[in-house]
Amino acid sequence: MEVVGAGYSVYFSALSELANMVSRDSTYPKWAEKLSVLNYPRLLIIDEVGYISLDSVVSYFVFSLVCQRYEKEAMIWAPNKEFADWASVFAGDEVLAAAILDRLLHHSTVINT
Repeated sequence: MEVVGAGYSVYFSALSELANMVSRDSTYPKWAEKLSVLNYPRLLIIDEVGYISLDSVVSYFVFSLVCQRYEKEAMIWAPNKEFADWASVFAGDEVLAAAILDRLLHHSTVINT
């Protein structure tokens, strides 16, 4: 990947791995530490969005992550669901899914394959 070759930091994770990381310990100090780690790289890549449904705690963590990175650092999300179906990924919360998508799609290029 050219980004890595250019010296930029990159973090790659499947959404399920991110969910497991958050679920192991969702206390505030650990949550803040995890957000710090995920906010450091210039590019964050989240794969396999839609293969699992997140609970409300992990969904809110993802929202917090997206909000903190929004308009600051690059993100690539690789979903297997249409945007209209993202509420099913984020604990069935249509408002939260819409807020996440609003931030992800602003200034974005969507590539359909």
